Amino acid sequence: DKSTFRTKSVCVLNAGSAIVSGTNTRSRADGSIMSVGGVSYMLGTTSEGWRIFSFASHPPDKLLDCADG
Repeated sequence: DKSTFRTKSVCVLNAGSAIVSGTNTRSRADGSIMSVGGVSYMLGTTSEGWRIFSFASHPPDKLLDCADG
C-alpha cells in the first residue's frame, strides 16, 4: 500500500512559513484506490530547513487556494 500527495497550491506567507494544500490518494498494492482526501500542511523553517509542524485533513473539494491582494 502507498500514499501519493498531489499539490494544488503552495501559499508562501513569509520567509519562514507556508501552507501547502492538495490531495492524498491511498492505493493498495494492486493499484486500486482505498481513499482520496484533502490535506493542508503548515510548514516553517528551522535551523535544519523546512519542516511540517501541523496539518489539517478536509474533504478533497475544499482545498486551500492562494490569493494575492
